[in-house]
This record gives sequence, C-alpha cells and structure tokens, in this order.
Amino acid sequence: MNMKTYSATEIISVLKPGQKAKAVNRHNFVIERSCAGIKDVSFGGLDDPEYVTLSPIFFSTKWQILPRYVSFEEALKAYKEGKTIRVEWSHDEDPNDWEMFKDFPHNSQVSFYQIIHGRWSIVEDDTEREDDNAING
Repeated sequence: MNMKTYSATEIISVLKPGQKAKAVNRHNFVIERSCAGIKDVSFGGLDDPEYVTLSPIFFSTKWQILPRYVSFEEALKAYKEGKTIRVEWSHDEDPNDWEMFKDFPHNSQVSFYQIIHGRWSIVEDDTEREDDNAING
C-alpha cells in the first residue's frame, strides 16, 4: 500500500483528534492526536501514554496516517453513501504481505476470505484519496 508521507510540521497540522500516525523507518513509533496534544501510543497497552515532546528526532521523522479500520458492513454502507473505501488482505503464504483491492465492486470479485479477514477502511479526506488504491463509491 502506497500511503502519503508527511513531515513533522505537516502531521501536526493534518492529524485530527482520534487519528493515529506511524513513523516511517522508526520501528513501532505511533502517535495519536487528542484534544490536548499528541500522545505517544507506540506500546498500545499503556494506561497513561505520554505526550510527545517536539525534539529533533520528532522533526526529522516522516509520518503516515494510519487508517481507521471498520467492519465490512460499515464499509459497504459508506460505499453505498458514495464514500471511498479500501480493503487490505494478507496472503495465506505470508501474513505480513498485504494487498489493496482496487475498483470495488464493479470490475472485481470479492472473496469470502477478503470480506471476513480483510481490513476495511473508509477514506476520510482528499489526502487519502490521492492514493491510486482508493475505491470510490
């Protein structure tokens, strides 16, 4: 999947409350925007994640906004409302190899495996829609 990359100053501007972004080339560094600032949620299980300090490491990092995954039913409902959706799925041979589904449902077939095991998301804004793999409703 080819996701748009943001500089630190751009990610501060575009990340909406509740959205998460991952660092490119910095293993397991994930941030989440809250109403009060940007939290480090890299280790998911923390009850009280720390707010990110704006350090040279933060500013030298490139970021990608993570999709908010939804159920197939929610994705299909959004598609019927004219929204753009995506589905990713892994191959049985390599669970880390994810593919994007293009042009749903007009020119492609969806397998039960993709419906059940796929990671469905709704494209939130125009920056995500720039990706060639977006499925327009």
